[in-house]
Amino acid sequence: MSNSRYITDIPDIAIIDTQAQHLDASHYVGIYQFDSGDQISVTAIEGQLYWRGTDSPEIALHRIFNSEFAPDLHIIFNLSPQEIAESLTLIQRGKQEQTAQRVSD
Repeated sequence: MSNSRYITDIPDIAIIDTQAQHLDASHYVGIYQFDSGDQISVTAIEGQLYWRGTDSPEIALHRIFNSEFAPDLHIIFNLSPQEIAESLTLIQRGKQEQTAQRVSD
């Protein structure tokens, strides 16, 4: 989708502003598992969806928002916004540490 955008420098985390699309963000929060083994984590923070997974953000959104086209989609459990925020922080910190280590090598 054209209005998705990447956050930080981590390509597999992106957000979408659900308020601009008049969507109920909380409806989409959860961990999605596909029969193919792909997994997508989605949460809502202040009206925006954050997700991370093996699909590109555009494909992930298409599969989630158009679930009638994705019969292999299963929500396996819900995450709280705090849990996802903590996950994002840990991922960012890990990425920064990797970069710092590369610079010091």
